[in-house]
Amino acid sequence: MVGMAHLWLLGSRPVKPPPLAQAHPPPAIVVRVTAPRPSQPTAPVAATTAPRPHRATRSASPRGTAAAPPPAIATPTPQAPNLLPYLPAPVVLNLLWQQGPATRPARLRWQMDADGFVLSLETPPDTPARAASWLRSQGSLQVHGLAPARHTLRRAPASERALTFIRDGGDVLVAFSAHTYTRPAPADVQDALSWLPQWLARLAAGQADHPIEVADVAGRVHPWQFRPDAADPWHWQTAAMADQTAIELWLQPEAPHWPLRMVVTPAWGAPWVLWRPMPQAGAADE
Repeated sequence: MVGMAHLWLLGSRPVKPPPLAQAHPPPAIVVRVTAPRPSQPTAPVAATTAPRPHRATRSASPRGTAAAPPPAIATPTPQAPNLLPYLPAPVVLNLLWQQGPATRPARLRWQMDADGFVLSLETPPDTPARAASWLRSQGSLQVHGLAPARHTLRRAPASERALTFIRDGGDVLVAFSAHTYTRPAPADVQDALSWLPQWLARLAAGQADHPIEVADVAGRVHPWQFRPDAADPWHWQTAAMADQTAIELWLQPEAPHWPLRMVVTPAWGAPWVLWRPMPQAGAADE
């Protein structure tokens, strides 16, 4: 399981809701993240996140001669919204995970406060001899939303792999435990788990169809671009691309729209599915 990041199933499809752009963030989120500790100030992105003067020089004078930085290193565009108010509230979701005939319980735990965020997806061992498997992401909050610092994948005690995000102003280098090289990435790059709450924030902000850069432990950084199903506004999927993980989501109609079902098809390996089981009487997610 390359990037268990995800989620779930509902018995029937909902009636088509109002347009997504009308969704409003829960008021509690604004209170929780009013004092983040990002590596860059929480002022308007255009004024603070571009440490290199090449853009300002070119726009201010046609005679500007500042050299452009490597094209792969980027910061959020000036039009990028402040996503902090749109991030979903902390939650624990009880799920089921399936790959082939094997089905196991899973738990997604999303925690966020002024000090940052921690997101984990864990499944118990399928046999007593094996350890639990999990994905984990942690980092800080910035104007563009989540700023991961470290992402870890463990499928057995001896098979843990990780990636680290090295941030210097608006530039990011991604270092991989399985490789000696680093890769440049935009300031709002996500990992194979943090992309989910980040994308839900974009959904609430009306930016769900904008590409989102995702780094994985295999040493790749790819843009994921979600598109809605023309017949079902709660069904989204990434465009099929060679050598890239494909994601398919069926969203809960109620905000913040955590997926009811998610199918992950890795570039190599068998697909796996996360879904939320039908709630029993008196039962609910934590």
